[in-house]
Amino acid sequence: MRRIGETIWVHEEQMTLMGAPLAIRMTVLKMRCGGLWVHSPTPLNEALTAEIAELGPVKYIIAASNHHYLSLGEWCE
Repeated sequence: MRRIGETIWVHEEQMTLMGAPLAIRMTVLKMRCGGLWVHSPTPLNEALTAEIAELGPVKYIIAASNHHYLSLGEWCE
């Protein structure tokens, strides 16, 4: 993840949609309570899971459109 503000990080990667590469971006905000607000969750892997765990507990996950729900199940687990 890349820090873009005092309490804001982004994670960017690529996925394939109908054979075409598509850039995807997840935004993570650390709230005053110490919990995390995750917008447009990307697929989880060990490295990303460890980075998120270092930041704090995930309190809210926002999957704002049709394709953003694809990784929602693994984030809820």
